[in-house]
Amino acid sequence: MFSVSSIQISKRFLLILPLILLIQFIAFLPAIDAMAAELKVLSGEQMIGKIKQDKDKSKVIFMFASWCGFCKQAMAQLVDVSKGDLKDSVGVFYISLDHDYDALVKFTQNLDQNITIYHMTKVEDITDFFNTFSVNYTNSVPHITIIDSGNKTIADGKGSIAAVEKKIRNYLGQAS
Repeated sequence: MFSVSSIQISKRFLLILPLILLIQFIAFLPAIDAMAAELKVLSGEQMIGKIKQDKDKSKVIFMFASWCGFCKQAMAQLVDVSKGDLKDSVGVFYISLDHDYDALVKFTQNLDQNITIYHMTKVEDITDFFNTFSVNYTNSVPHITIIDSGNKTIADGKGSIAAVEKKIRNYLGQAS
């Protein structure tokens, strides 16, 4: 049998239970957010400025399309490389060349990587970006450009992530 005091305690517990659950959910949010990609739409000028601003690092520009399955695999490999011992000397920029913005949004929402994906919506912006960094884009993804800390292009084209990592390590004078 229940006593009056145990029923009152149960009612109090039921009143604070939603608060307890909310606190636990909020505490869990950073873990959820840590695995979410972020999508930023920038003009060509903003993208160029973003890349040029970090003069202490070499940069890898990984250009891809959301429909490209190989791009997604290579992206995951590049995330692993960029979070390893190269993280202090190399910045990685993931730039979508998608024409279908809605598909890119869906791709970004489903991506389980903690990265920022950049997107330029105007063809002129992409052209300015390519011209600024001497990108010889051949309508094929993924396309990878490596830029030194002085913002000069040191490699441009296609290749495996292992080859990109090797080229970066050679440039930095590190053994692979």
